[in-house]
Amino acid sequence: AFGDEFEALGGEIAMHRIFSSANNARLQDVAADMVVGDAEGIMLLAGALDSGLLCQYLRQKGFDGSILVSQWSITRDIFRHGGSAVNGIRFFDAFDNDNRSDRYLAFKRAFETRFKYPSGFAGAYGFEAAQVVIEGIRRAKGSVGLRDTILSIGEFEGLQARFAMDRFGDVKRQRILKTIKDGQFVSLKR
Repeated sequence: AFGDEFEALGGEIAMHRIFSSANNARLQDVAADMVVGDAEGIMLLAGALDSGLLCQYLRQKGFDGSILVSQWSITRDIFRHGGSAVNGIRFFDAFDNDNRSDRYLAFKRAFETRFKYPSGFAGAYGFEAAQVVIEGIRRAKGSVGLRDTILSIGEFEGLQARFAMDRFGDVKRQRILKTIKDGQFVSLKR
């Protein structure tokens, strides 16, 4: 899907490299394969450990182009495994740590009071999932199942913004383009 859209907009995919760290792929070799040619950017679809290490190896091999990573890799672990090499990478994220909505700030305070550590996306999305189920139970009528009731609702009021679910239950949210700067996740202003 990404590739089709990218090419439709005039981009060119110079290489498609599949690897699996579960199969003991040597990430240095993966990075070496990626820097052959004159690519302006590299997109990594990997977890935090592999993305962090690949960023290091790509920078060591002289790659100074853009690196886009998946939201899957955006955890604190990317700093541990990528060091300063992850500065400047970009990613799309649906969770905004800097959100200032009253609803989110109230949740954040309550979470930190109860659990004694700050909430991230997992805590916020877990809360929202529970709210979806509770609303579905509240609205369920007769023989209509919970799944169908939830899907019929369409949109839900989230902690940061409204969100919708498709027929498969996948959540659709607005994405925010972010980068890493000096060990922090930073929104890129439009």
